[in-house]
Amino acid sequence: MKFSRLVKTTAAMLSLAVALGCTACAPDKQTPTPEPKVNYADVFVFMGQSNMAGRGEAADAIDCEWGHGYEYRAVSGSDEDGWLYPVEEPFGAEENNAALSDGENGDGKKSGGMVSSFCEAYYQTTGIPAVAVSASVGGTSITQWAPGTSYFNEAARRLSDCIDFLKADGDLVPRRINMVWCQGCSDGGKVAAGTLDYVEKLKAIVDGMQDLGEGKSVEKCFIVTLSEYSDGVIQENKTALADLQINLCDTDDDFVLASIKFRGAPAELRDDPHFHQGVYNVAGWDAGKNAATFIMTGSRPECRPYQAGEATALAAQFGIDLRFKENNAAVPPEGPAPEAPALTEADVFIFMGQSNMAGRGEAADSIVCEEGHGYEFRAVTGSNASGWLYPIEEPFGNAENNSYLSDGVGNDGNKSGDMVAAFCESYYSETGVPVVAVSASVGGSSIYHWSPTSSTYNYFNEAARRLTACVDYLVSSNVNVRHINMVWCQGCSDAGQVASGKMNYVSSLKKIVDGMQNLGAGKSIEKCFIITLSEYTGGAVSENKVALANLQINLCETDDDFALASVKFRNVPASLRDDPHFHQGVYNVAGWDAGKNVATFIKTGNQPECEPYKSGEAAALASRFGIDLQYKEY
Repeated sequence: MKFSRLVKTTAAMLSLAVALGCTACAPDKQTPTPEPKVNYADVFVFMGQSNMAGRGEAADAIDCEWGHGYEYRAVSGSDEDGWLYPVEEPFGAEENNAALSDGENGDGKKSGGMVSSFCEAYYQTTGIPAVAVSASVGGTSITQWAPGTSYFNEAARRLSDCIDFLKADGDLVPRRINMVWCQGCSDGGKVAAGTLDYVEKLKAIVDGMQDLGEGKSVEKCFIVTLSEYSDGVIQENKTALADLQINLCDTDDDFVLASIKFRGAPAELRDDPHFHQGVYNVAGWDAGKNAATFIMTGSRPECRPYQAGEATALAAQFGIDLRFKENNAAVPPEGPAPEAPALTEADVFIFMGQSNMAGRGEAADSIVCEEGHGYEFRAVTGSNASGWLYPIEEPFGNAENNSYLSDGVGNDGNKSGDMVAAFCESYYSETGVPVVAVSASVGGSSIYHWSPTSSTYNYFNEAARRLTACVDYLVSSNVNVRHINMVWCQGCSDAGQVASGKMNYVSSLKKIVDGMQNLGAGKSIEKCFIITLSEYTGGAVSENKVALANLQINLCETDDDFALASVKFRNVPASLRDDPHFHQGVYNVAGWDAGKNVATFIKTGNQPECEPYKSGEAAALASRFGIDLQYKEY
């Protein structure tokens, strides 16, 4: 819903309180979790030049839903007409004044940017609304933002007024205050020539914003780096300045990298030095998610340049038909397409869950799944031209991230080596039937994120799409699909809520499995095989995790839709753990154990006995396959 008219202050705050306190504001959507009952927001002032102001197409922008983000109008707001407005693009279009006005330097004016996307992503990650303050001027040099200039003083005034208003009203108290910075195109040449100390200038600006007074100062400067292009050509000066900004975030605690998605954008989505809306959507979404992750965890997220197809995929997620589209939205995997395997039959497994399903081990130490024993169906990067089936190798699923389901979003890394290759090799050794494996795991995810009824996460729908596409492909290729099942490994994110009685984990998991069992004739799963979570957090046993692992085991013992695959993540020695993850030797053991146990169940219908990790298992299994583990048990 968009609001183009002014909102009275009292009405806006009343509606905001309702939006934050209940789910009735969006009756057409179901969410797997209750809306948080909060009376606070996180405040961001958005500063910089034209790519912060936005030169895209507002009609193609991601909507920030009601209650998820608000613009504080420090210029056009008033006590009579209101100060808080729902965030919409072009953000800040009403906020130009004599002290700080966009479009003065011949590069246009605000027409569609990344702030709406930022706020929606931030809310979806944190459950906390953002209050956004506009302070951007196209074509500006960093020198024009120095403390004492009209731009700096006006940005500081706008932010201070916003905080004063929120505190005075009391219905929405500011929780965190930060700035987002995107600037540099005007200064690349001067920095390269040595006539401008960009870092010194930016530090002075941030110091000034951190010294606005108690309860008004910013905590961090989140940086969205500049693009490397000018007039269709990569400019080394811009590349160097972007790298300088990244290095500043790596070395100074006052700065955090929010996004580098303006790097690598294809020509058809650029209007150098600006972008079409699809790229602003991607950059804002990435920045909002990464800023949220940092604020929640204190850890700096890994940032990646724009990847082929991101604008298209994100637009599709929000039902947007972009005016400017990417010509080549999908990039085939590197190397020649594999020959289509001579498969006659296979068993299909979809591997779902969080980081220990995705894998945080060392791929070089993984068990090799021999030729013909297992295949990965690439539902994201596969194509008729490049092929769909690839030999299983670690890190499994590393090419299968997309905007709907991407590993590493919870800031615990990304796929580096896991248990799927070991699972498939073990399964084949027991059955003589190859596995076709589908990747669908997201590190840091809660079971709520996988709900079939989630309105904010597409994990279930994307997992179901990937599995369905796999089965369709195999059937059309005359492969006899004997069995279809899922393997689930998740729980670390939820143990505390389960222990406190705030979450019914079993009910949530049953809904996921029920959804996967109702994908249609010949496509639905038969069972959910569970690999239980570890009991360790930060080197110590967590009773909450122990309880949740036992709950998972009990579910397998009492419900015919579930079967226990492995408990090998239990009792692992400290030398093989990097809590809450593991080194590769343990992933090998867990995958081998799960593959053997699942094969036994499918052959016999009987639940095998599962035992925790035993001393020496990683070394023994590695020795069997001639692997000299990088991390050894001691």
